Amino acid sequence: MGGKRTKNNTKPSSSGRSAELLGTSVPTLFGFAALDSTSMPVVPGFVQIDASASDETMDPNLDDTLQIVLRKMLKKDPITKTKALLEFTELINSAELEVVKAVLPFWPRLFVNLSTDAEHRVRETAQQAQAAIVARAGKNIAPFLRQLAPAWISSQYDTYAPAASVALQSFNSAFPPGKVNEVFVYCENEILEYYTKNLTVHTAITLSNPKSHTPEECENKYQRVLISSLRGYALYLGKIPAENLKKSSDKNAKLLESPKFWTYHKHKTAAIRSAWFEVISALLQHAVFLVEQHQAQVTTSVFQFLDESDPTVVSHVWSSIVMIQANLPGWHTHLNFDKAVFPKLWKLLKSGGDGNAACVFPHMLPLVSGFTRAVLGAERLAKFYGLFFESMNEGLKVVQASRADVSAVSQAYYEAFQYVVLQVQRDEAMADDERTEFCLNLLEHHLIGVIAWCITSEAACGKYVFQNMANLLDHWCQHSATHKLYERLLVTFWERLYGVVKQSVDSKENASTITDSHVDLVQNLKRTSHKRVKFAVVAEGHDAVDGAGSCPLTTGDHASRFENQLQLLVYRICQLYIAKITVERDEGYILQLEYLIRAFQCRELFVFLADGSENIKTLFDTFARWLQDGKLQSEYIVELIMILYKYLDASERIALLNKWIKMANKNVQSWIIMRALSHPLCQEPNIKQFLSQPEVTNNIVNCAHGVATGDTKDNMILLQKCFFVTSSGEILIDEQTCRKIIDTVAAPLGDPVKEELHDGCISFLAQIMPVISSDARLTALSRMLFCTLFEFTVQNVVSDHLSEDTLWEATTAWQDALGGEDIELDGPLIERCVTEMDKRLRELATMGGDGSNVLELVEKLSEITAKLFACATQANKRHESERCRQLIGMWKELSAKSASEEMAHAETMAQLAEYIELLQGRLTTKQTKSSTLSMTDEEFSSKMKSSLVRAVHTLSVVVKLSCKVKPKAVKDVGGDKMEQDDTNGCEEMDVYDDEEEDAMEETLILRSWSEFVYEKVLSVIYLATVGETILYNTEQLEPMVECLIIAVQEKLSLLLTNPPPGVLGEIKRRLFALSNERGMLWAKSLGTLLVVDQYAEKDSGPVLLYEDASTTASNNSEDLMAYINILQSLAAKMEQKCLPIGPNLFENYFDILVKLCSARCLIENHFSTNYNELNDRKIIGNCLIVLHELISRQTANKMLLYNCDLNNADENKIFLDAEVANVLTIVLRYFPSELDISKWDFIRIALSSWTLTVSKSFNNFRSHNISIFIASIFRLFNGLTQFFGEERNRSSSELLSNVIEEWDNVFAKDVNLVLLRAYVGIVNEIDYKRKIDQYFIDTISPYVESLDLSFVLKANKVDGKTSLDDLIAFALANIQHWNKRVRFAATTILRSLAIGLIQRDLDQLQKRNESPEQQHQKSGEEPEDSWHLLQRFKLELDQFESVLGEFVADFSYKATEVDGAVAKTVDDDRLQETRSRCMSFLLLWDCILGICAKAPSELRSIYASWISRNKFEQLLLPVLFKLMPQEILRNPDSCAVYGQTMFSSLEWNQVKNPNVKLDRYACHLYTQTLRHLPVIVRRWFNGLNHRHSTIVSKITANCASGLLCQEEFQALVERKDRQDNMQIKVHSAMRQVTAVYSIDEAKMELHITLPSNFPLGAVTVEGGKQIGGRLQSRQVVMQLSIFLTHQNGSIGDGLSLWKRNLDRKFEGVEECYVCYSVIHQDTCQLPKLSCKTCKKKFHGPCLYRWFSTSNKSTCPICRNIF
Repeated sequence: MGGKRTKNNTKPSSSGRSAELLGTSVPTLFGFAALDSTSMPVVPGFVQIDASASDETMDPNLDDTLQIVLRKMLKKDPITKTKALLEFTELINSAELEVVKAVLPFWPRLFVNLSTDAEHRVRETAQQAQAAIVARAGKNIAPFLRQLAPAWISSQYDTYAPAASVALQSFNSAFPPGKVNEVFVYCENEILEYYTKNLTVHTAITLSNPKSHTPEECENKYQRVLISSLRGYALYLGKIPAENLKKSSDKNAKLLESPKFWTYHKHKTAAIRSAWFEVISALLQHAVFLVEQHQAQVTTSVFQFLDESDPTVVSHVWSSIVMIQANLPGWHTHLNFDKAVFPKLWKLLKSGGDGNAACVFPHMLPLVSGFTRAVLGAERLAKFYGLFFESMNEGLKVVQASRADVSAVSQAYYEAFQYVVLQVQRDEAMADDERTEFCLNLLEHHLIGVIAWCITSEAACGKYVFQNMANLLDHWCQHSATHKLYERLLVTFWERLYGVVKQSVDSKENASTITDSHVDLVQNLKRTSHKRVKFAVVAEGHDAVDGAGSCPLTTGDHASRFENQLQLLVYRICQLYIAKITVERDEGYILQLEYLIRAFQCRELFVFLADGSENIKTLFDTFARWLQDGKLQSEYIVELIMILYKYLDASERIALLNKWIKMANKNVQSWIIMRALSHPLCQEPNIKQFLSQPEVTNNIVNCAHGVATGDTKDNMILLQKCFFVTSSGEILIDEQTCRKIIDTVAAPLGDPVKEELHDGCISFLAQIMPVISSDARLTALSRMLFCTLFEFTVQNVVSDHLSEDTLWEATTAWQDALGGEDIELDGPLIERCVTEMDKRLRELATMGGDGSNVLELVEKLSEITAKLFACATQANKRHESERCRQLIGMWKELSAKSASEEMAHAETMAQLAEYIELLQGRLTTKQTKSSTLSMTDEEFSSKMKSSLVRAVHTLSVVVKLSCKVKPKAVKDVGGDKMEQDDTNGCEEMDVYDDEEEDAMEETLILRSWSEFVYEKVLSVIYLATVGETILYNTEQLEPMVECLIIAVQEKLSLLLTNPPPGVLGEIKRRLFALSNERGMLWAKSLGTLLVVDQYAEKDSGPVLLYEDASTTASNNSEDLMAYINILQSLAAKMEQKCLPIGPNLFENYFDILVKLCSARCLIENHFSTNYNELNDRKIIGNCLIVLHELISRQTANKMLLYNCDLNNADENKIFLDAEVANVLTIVLRYFPSELDISKWDFIRIALSSWTLTVSKSFNNFRSHNISIFIASIFRLFNGLTQFFGEERNRSSSELLSNVIEEWDNVFAKDVNLVLLRAYVGIVNEIDYKRKIDQYFIDTISPYVESLDLSFVLKANKVDGKTSLDDLIAFALANIQHWNKRVRFAATTILRSLAIGLIQRDLDQLQKRNESPEQQHQKSGEEPEDSWHLLQRFKLELDQFESVLGEFVADFSYKATEVDGAVAKTVDDDRLQETRSRCMSFLLLWDCILGICAKAPSELRSIYASWISRNKFEQLLLPVLFKLMPQEILRNPDSCAVYGQTMFSSLEWNQVKNPNVKLDRYACHLYTQTLRHLPVIVRRWFNGLNHRHSTIVSKITANCASGLLCQEEFQALVERKDRQDNMQIKVHSAMRQVTAVYSIDEAKMELHITLPSNFPLGAVTVEGGKQIGGRLQSRQVVMQLSIFLTHQNGSIGDGLSLWKRNLDRKFEGVEECYVCYSVIHQDTCQLPKLSCKTCKKKFHGPCLYRWFSTSNKSTCPICRNIF
């Protein structure tokens, strides 16, 4: 198709240029087909293209882009045209007006073509482009309007709705409504020509190109053009003025004279028929003169489709029928009614409009009006009326299921009936008797019949029919004064209507349907009578008829007559119902009887029902019999009695009620009591007397029992009515009944089993609380109810059985009673309230969970407490001091309930926290309060929760009573949500503050604090400090305790940042005094002030706080330990190099302990960074001076505790030694190079001497002082060991080299062994029940890693009592220790001993291989395993079999089962124990895998065989998979990225990290197992069933295989250069390794391909070029395949084995004649055992396998005895 076209190149292609060269020799072509323009005019759908046109003829304002777009619109492809139109629309919207003008000449031709395109999307975008160009061009479109208008108007009726909508909108926006007619006049000729051609000339072939469109597309386009043209022509007829229409009658006649036009009413497409009938309707309405010549044709064509059923056509057909009857005078002369009209009409009416009733029947009245006496004649007209109404009756029965259809048919029915009666009334040709007889006949046979059918029919269509019937009667009634016929019809109607009703009542079926119909009938008649306007009009003498002149309205007499007739009908219906109920005991009539009597109640009604007797009490006997009848008994009968009750005399009423209440039936009693309690009966003076009767009281109490048992449907309503307050301010029932009700309803509240009843019961009690409180007679009862409500709100929270609204209702009830001073909170009530709150606090402290639920409950209780205090002191609102005094008194009473107990708890927790701080070396003291502290985990948890719950409660109450705190917006954890909250927080806060300002002010009572409040807040600050210490030093802290500690800190921060005026200064003053007086944790409590604005700055805040808090220290005399504690606490919170004290602050102070503490603080604050300053040199110098002074004093006085028993030592000295050790640890960490030989000697001698002290004292480690000393010594040893280890790895100074050498030769062995023995002894003695033991062992266990266990291996013992085997047994046993740190320490011991123990196994193996017994072991004997290291693990592994075997029982490697197991036992102690056992199990296997990894291949093979024989992998691998993350088990196919992260290797320091979860550790160990023992995993994998193995394979392939393959390939890359005559190539993407062995010029090749699930799948080994025959090549491939599949070696090991075999082979070494390999793949040894007969050599293991499988001891070659 020509060469390349550059962008925006508008020149024609090469074929176009060729066409230009042809000039005029080629005739003009048309758009799609080369049609001859002489024989066929150009159709509108085509665009004529002038072949001689060139680019030069285009407007120069058109840019290249627009020209390209316009050409694209001529393409055949609809997508191209659509894109071009969209691009054109965008260009027009942004183009200048001049450019738009330039486009206008080209647009009409394109638009005409595109607006009728076969593709709907093209048509829609064409209309969008038209809208854009019209909007931009404005009035400039006028010259081209005649070309655009026909297609534009037709497009408004496009069958594709979006295209039609755009066209209509663009047309309406272009022309205002007043201009539309002018457009049609202006373009009239073009419009008529366009529509005439489309409707009379064109066909489907001429409108489309058959070559580019299918026949279906051509036909669809043709039909679409017909529809739009017909509807456009109808629009034209409606818009064009009449005078213009007459002027163009010739052009219109041309269209109407075309025979083709008169065929469209029979078209198979309904839309075309509809459009044609629309045209006919428009012609008959706007241009009747055009169809004068075609009346017969129009009439027959329209009435031919009288029974049309298509919904889109039928409305236009009937419009045309109505217009024919109205505008064509002789229309009936062209029809044969009996053949062409009536059969179709009767069929249509009988079918109910054939589904189109809403469209058809509104035209019935005009249709009937057209059939007059002149049209049909008198006889045929009467017959027509009869058949018409008869057919309508049948049609009504057909459409009864549709509400809309029933309404349309019935409305048309009664309109036609009204019209017929009116026509008869006007017909002067008929005599009066004849008229009356005719109308009565219609009334009897049709109107009454319809009513009778509606009443008895089961279909609920009567209400629509009755409504239209009532309108008819209303019309007759209004004109009955002037037309006696109407009066006669009404009289007959009422008589016959009662007969119909009576007949329906006498029937035995459908009682409920019939009564409902009666009610509907009466309701519609009553509604008509109520809406009638009643005033009298004096009638003139002339005879006015309906619709002629002014019709006089009904006189009052006639209006009342209608109502009287209606009332009489209702009376008679009620009489029928009563008789029916009494005689036949039919309960179906009672409900409607009650409704009718209630709606029409009056004394006359009851007199009528009493057979005309004025003694209407006789009706009670009838009602009584009904109530005593179990079948008839109903609440509606009681309603009838109460209606009748209103019409009795006052003297008769109470006697009647007393009589009725004596009835034995409880339901009847309840109904009567309910009515008696209801308005207005409850306001009668005698009703209280009635309600005090025993029968009434018992019934009410029974209702209360019903509410208390959950039966609240009717009982609750009755009870609520009992507490109606009369005008005198008293309730209706007496006090005794009230008490019984309250006791009964409150009974379930104390029973947790009945919690589903709590909501209803407490809601009722809350509702009656204001009523009880306001009644002065019920004071005691109101106090009891107050206690009930208060206790309930304290003890209960929102749940599934208790709604938030109900709980708020109960809380508000007792608050209002207190706030309104209806109840006075005196001593007994206060005692009961505080007892209940204390009880609730104790319950909250014993709850479980994560703590969040407890916090919510404590917050709720705090709010209740604050509200109680505020409401109880409301009376003293104007006397603030008195109110505060009263509040503090209540608070003290609440605190006194548990004061002693909480004080003991706080003291215990403080001692524990002080011990932790001393143990960690963060604080220093000279003496402690207690030497021992015995407390179990349970006691610790209980005491902590009790203290913390009360602390949170105290702080919440203080905040609510004294702080004006803005409520925090609830924020989600997600980032987007938090950002949104942050941006909108201020705005929401202000709104919330405005709404809650009054509520906050009500509780702001403690504007100034008393001594009691300060003491409470300071005690909470102290407890928060204790909690902080415990929180950050306890690894496995109970979640609830952790949550409560954090809550206390947050509440405390809230209080300190929003204090009342003057309070913060007093808190600071008191806290400063306590910290300087008592030190220790009080000193650390100063950190809580860092949230205050004054100290909130991160850099300067702690410094300012230190300076403010320590100003009093200079005034103290000798003991500066409190000051030191302040220094230690705040220095830890300061930024680096910010501690504002000089190095020589205490140089003149004698106490060496103070100097050491201050020096340590300075060192830690100044040397934690990576840079030093000049001042740091002064600190180092001062520290060295202090150490020198210490050494001098020790030399002179022997003040340190060297080699002594600490039980006999001075307490002060112990803390001095501990502090010295801590200082030395810090010095070794930060500037060890500054120490001279004397200080090194001091450190080494001190550590070794202190170690001896530890050995003599560790048995008494439960003494706090001793445990603190031991921890400091372990810490110092760890620091020294780490420093020496680092120095060994780098070149040190001669001094340090000598120091390290001397340490190794003189001190190291004893220090390591003594500390190891001490640790073993401590672990053996610690008690898991003692909480303090946990902190001690957690502190020293990490330092076990620093112990050098090579001394144990050399000496084969720890001491005289503990051998190496004992140490191994100790480590194995304590891997299952209850303390996690001890487990890690035990694992560390095993890992440290592993190298030495493996070497011993290797030596033992060599001895066994050399011994003749091993070489000649008898066949069938199991290998002896007791000699190697792993045998020591067997006992421990066997212990896990029973525990973890159940854990993985029935495990199917799916996440759903994991979820179920966790969900069932998430709070179960057994699950926690199992997970703990799993951790120990994994640590044990970590040691085993580490041993296998470090062992040589020969020994590793023995270890693997031992594991397989004992089937330990059958437990290990399922446990690992069950512990894996659920996401991996749930989606094994899509866990590649996430999984590889989880399965990567962990260092030992990472394993010990508490943040590393068990599932991560399990994934690590699975990778380790695959890495070091792949054969074991592979055998286990091959033994799984298919479903399980598939999951395992997917997880391995996606998560672990990639890592292992990369390691293998990396190992090969790193070692390939070291191979002399073997070259290795790695193809990582293909997971392939190629090895080439070359000797001289000969080469051998091997190709190893790893599977996707490596190492589970089989490795593929293929041989390439080989030296030797095919048999030898197969042997090589098989040997390597067996090695990689059945041995735990890497690919590199296999290739090395292959290379060594080849090397030995070429060196002349004879191969083994069993495995045909020179080097054995397990032992890596040469064949050594030779046959004495044939001299052939064999590998020992190969020969053993030969003997075992053959059951002979003969040589494999010569068969002689070996």
